[in-house]
Amino acid sequence: MKILIVEDDKAAVEAIKDAMSYTEGMQVVGTTDSATQGLKLVEAVNPHAIILDLELNEGDGLNFLKNLSTLMLNYKPFVLVTTNTTSKTVHDIVRNNGGDFIYTKNTLNYNPHALISILQSVDDYLEAAPPKEDLRWVSRTELRKAIAKLLAEISFMPSQLSVNYIIDAILLIVVSHETNHPVMDLANDVYPHLMSKYTNSAVNIEKAMRGAIDKAWTFGDPKLLQKYYPFPINSSTGSPKLKDFLFGFAQNFY
Repeated sequence: MKILIVEDDKAAVEAIKDAMSYTEGMQVVGTTDSATQGLKLVEAVNPHAIILDLELNEGDGLNFLKNLSTLMLNYKPFVLVTTNTTSKTVHDIVRNNGGDFIYTKNTLNYNPHALISILQSVDDYLEAAPPKEDLRWVSRTELRKAIAKLLAEISFMPSQLSVNYIIDAILLIVVSHETNHPVMDLANDVYPHLMSKYTNSAVNIEKAMRGAIDKAWTFGDPKLLQKYYPFPINSSTGSPKLKDFLFGFAQNFY
């Protein structure tokens, strides 16, 4: 079993690694105290299980969980969450975002061997990481390029910032489609993702994307627009509504 540890307490990391070194069938394939780096490691090493602390030096475990479901994976790693908080609200958020087991650190029997025992008990049920060549898209970069290319055919120019907002919004929707937590909402899912990446407000991002869509329907080839977006449009504006377009166009990549 390949284990990734995402934890900011160096002593805790070393204790887990030491305990696992004496455990047959377990291998620590990466450690980090960063949510961003943790996500990169998931893609790079395809762990069977992740030990995730909610408090990290960079980012936090909750956002790690939310972003984990958007990665280009066609299997789900088992996520064992460790935390000092006993808040039911936080625990519910963890479970709703893909956390499989929560172990509170102030529990009397909390120790590395207890974590190992949990992983051993679920070992037979863990999903194996598939070979990378089985993925439909080799990488997010390839998928992003495909989205940009198809948008360019209907007069969305990838050199424009507004179109890059659209590309990344569609990318997020497509990647999340085959997960347990598909993106469903602009305000709660798409806008926060774009705001974080581009350091801009939701209002400005939404306005820019709407403008790009209106422009494409003003100057684009009607036959191509109909081909790649065969859905009803807003009769009052002559172009699709923003959410309708993003989710409708994303279907070209399912």
